[in-house]
Amino acid sequence: MISISVARDGSDIVFHVTDSGVGIVPEDREHVFEKFERTKRGGGDIGVRMRFSLVCNLIDLHGGHAKIIADDRIGTDVECRVPASPSTVPPY
Repeated sequence: MISISVARDGSDIVFHVTDSGVGIVPEDREHVFEKFERTKRGGGDIGVRMRFSLVCNLIDLHGGHAKIIADDRIGTDVECRVPASPSTVPPY
């Protein structure tokens, strides 16, 4: 199961994407947003790792950041924060 929530936190819009999958082991958290990173759990699906990388790049382009904030090995919670004001987004 996947759930998505969106809320305003000060000057940011915060997205949470939570799943009930296999989770991400702590030693893989810092690498999961890298392209083509192989992890110890989750099988050999390179597409999943590429999606994390693409999400991080998209959020960065909008002046925000993405991070994994929960890992209980029974799912993952990814938080993405972007500025609510277009004036704080860097020019392209």
